[in-house]
Amino acid sequence: MNERIAQSVWTLTRCAIRLSFLLWIAIAGRDQATPVVQPIAFLFCVACIGVAIIRKERPFSATLNHWDEAVIFALISHAAKLVR
Repeated sequence: MNERIAQSVWTLTRCAIRLSFLLWIAIAGRDQATPVVQPIAFLFCVACIGVAIIRKERPFSATLNHWDEAVIFALISHAAKLVR
């Protein structure tokens, strides 16, 4: 398998695991989930940015990386804040 494709698949898998964790929290908490999901998504975003900086990943590379995950979790965090 091409290295670029393998890296993108790994990034999508990692992101899907984190999204399923957030979904599980949202379903388990129902009405109280929004105040919990927003800070957790924000922490995921910050962690992804930290890893991207440490690994010196390029933000606009041809493959998916931690920067792309950070954008996804920033959008989820912002959307959860708007739902409140």
